[in-house]
Amino acid sequence: MKLLIQLGKIFIIAGSTGMTGAAVMAASAAMRSGAGLVTVGCPASVHDILETVDILVLCIIFYVYV
Repeated sequence: MKLLIQLGKIFIIAGSTGMTGAAVMAASAAMRSGAGLVTVGCPASVHDILETVDILVLCIIFYVYV
């Protein structure tokens, strides 16, 4: 008998200059709650900070044109 477990996928759009902690906390909470894949969409200015934090999430850069 095979045991099949389906884990969820979460996409978080967060992070701005000076407020990267919210993106880190949201991604960390998603991982702790049992999500299978957590992806964080963040601005390019925040990407390097999110990559240095020790959580296993994917980071996708989005560009904001004003």
